[in-house]
Formats: sequence, structure tokens, C-alpha cells
Amino acid sequence: MAIPRVPSFNSEALPSSKLSALGDATKFAINPTACGVVLNAAANITTGSASLITFDVKDFDTGTQITVPSTTITVAEAGFYQLSAYMGWSSNATGYRLIQIEVNGTSVTSQSAPALSGIGNANSCSIGKLLVAGDAVALRVLQNSGSTLTITGRMSVARVSGS
Repeated sequence: MAIPRVPSFNSEALPSSKLSALGDATKFAINPTACGVVLNAAANITTGSASLITFDVKDFDTGTQITVPSTTITVAEAGFYQLSAYMGWSSNATGYRLIQIEVNGTSVTSQSAPALSGIGNANSCSIGKLLVAGDAVALRVLQNSGSTLTITGRMSVARVSGS
């Protein structure tokens, strides 16, 4: 669905065509194309091995963009999207943790952080990106703790404007 234009008017009574256009714009504002997925069942991430995350729970999906379990959210229509991800790691004080959002296999943003002692670690990243219908958004993670770590988290893809 293309983002509807809000009609202009100057205090005059609105004809039905402008009322219809205003209704379409309001519907888009209330229910934009968006998808959120969760990695609920902790995944094991081997040290030194970049891994695509397979999400196992659909949190919301207004554009029929994913069937879980899946590693990708497929964009249903062109537009400007906000891509966001968060991952929480099991505790280990060695090395670093990295998450990377990819579009069609190419990194578009990432966040890396050193491990913290005594507590779990977390990464998050976000970017606004112009996408086209059929683009595949995925999340890749990497850690180098020297052992296998567990991870849980979420990713969302939300269309915020047209192309």
C-alpha cells in the first residue's frame, strides 16, 4: 500500500474524495506495515562463528512479512524503514559481542561491545533504510569468548514512509 497523501483544505466542507483520502491516511498512520520477531528459545552461539539468528516467535506482523521460524523478514512493499535489533548474551567476561543487521546479505549497521565481568551482555543497533519489496532483512551475531554462549532477543522492521 502506497502511503496516502493527506488532502489540503481551507475550512471548506470536504468533498467525499478528500474525506476518503483523509481516511486512507489515517488508516496508514494507525496501522503501518511493520513486523517484529523474537528469539524466545535461547540459541547457542559458537565462539568465532558468525551465525544468522533464526527467530522463533512472531510478535507482530501487519504486512505478512514472515512465517516463523525464519532467519529473514521479507519486506512487502517499498518505502523507508526503521530496522532495529536487540540481543542479550549469557554472562562471560572474555572477548566481544557483535550484532549486525543485514539487507540481502550485506551489512547495513552493526554494534560491537566488549564483554562485561559478572553480568550478561547486551547489544542493540538501529538504522533507517530505504528498502524495496522483496528485500530480506536478517540479523547476524558473532562472539569470541572462547566458549559457546546463549543468546535471546528481538528484531523489528517498520515502514515509516513511502519510497
